[in-house]
Amino acid sequence: MTEITIKNFQSIKEASLNIEGFTVIIGRNNIGKSAIIRAIGSALSNQTGSDFIRRGEKSTEVSIKRDGLDLLWKKGSSSSYKINGESFSKLNRSVPEPILNHGFRKIEAVSPALDPLIADQFNPLFLIDKSGTSIPTEVLSALYQLDVLNRADEACQKDLRSNKSLLKIREEDIKKYDENLKPYNEFISLKVKIDHVKELKKDVLNIAKDLEEIDELIEEYNDVTENIRKFDGYDKLTVPVVETVSKLIDDFESFNDLYNEIRASAEKVKKLRDNVITIPDIGVQIKGIEASIDEIKVIQELADELSDSIRITKETKTQMEAVQAGLNDNKGEFSKFEVCPSCERPL
Repeated sequence: MTEITIKNFQSIKEASLNIEGFTVIIGRNNIGKSAIIRAIGSALSNQTGSDFIRRGEKSTEVSIKRDGLDLLWKKGSSSSYKINGESFSKLNRSVPEPILNHGFRKIEAVSPALDPLIADQFNPLFLIDKSGTSIPTEVLSALYQLDVLNRADEACQKDLRSNKSLLKIREEDIKKYDENLKPYNEFISLKVKIDHVKELKKDVLNIAKDLEEIDELIEEYNDVTENIRKFDGYDKLTVPVVETVSKLIDDFESFNDLYNEIRASAEKVKKLRDNVITIPDIGVQIKGIEASIDEIKVIQELADELSDSIRITKETKTQMEAVQAGLNDNKGEFSKFEVCPSCERPL
């Protein structure tokens, strides 16, 4: 059920009525039937102007209440709405969205727009006076959103016509470009040849790089060959065994110990000579001792030379051990060769 209250609209000072389902207002002329219809329509469409305000009043009001909607429209010098407690003003000619969301919306499919909810005596019921099938079809399509498919189809047809026209233009462009490219057909084969030359250049660079590597390998081979030649006849050399040299060094060290003992004894004899030089009875012994001292000096010189020899021998021993290790390594390397890389003689 919908409750309607109207104040100060045309001839109506104040009126209230309830609407439920399909409702018809009947009565004698000039009692306000059309004013009621216009008041309801004005509230739902935010009617412009002010000539419908009752004479002597500054504004008019229309209230509409139904399930989920409590609407109050006021119209004076400006219009305002209060819908479900929310105020709407400065609307110009627009209608608040809550009204449209409750189904109070005109159908824009035809011109002028149709109102499916309200009709007066000069406008028959919805679609009754529309002959043929065109307008009803458009209106029903709009109600059930079938017009979306129609608009989509029209848009597709429009795009198709546009694309066909564009395709024709592009085909003409291709023909024109083909004609313009004919003088340059020989450049296609030339480009192929240039690409081939570029590939050959890459191959030449790679070959040059390989040749550089080969030259480096040849140089290394020559160096190895030269080093191998330095060892020609090395197996015929007689190298003292390290153990023999070690024994010789040990003998030198034993002799050095003996020399030190002799030198100590000579020192004692020298001191004895200094103490007994004044005793004439032992002159002969002293001369013998002096001769022995001279011999000891010779032995001392020999001992100094021996010390140097021992030092040099120890250094030689270390060097020989290193040489022996190198020879062992070279023997291992030469065992891999059956033929000399330099002279190609069997090894």
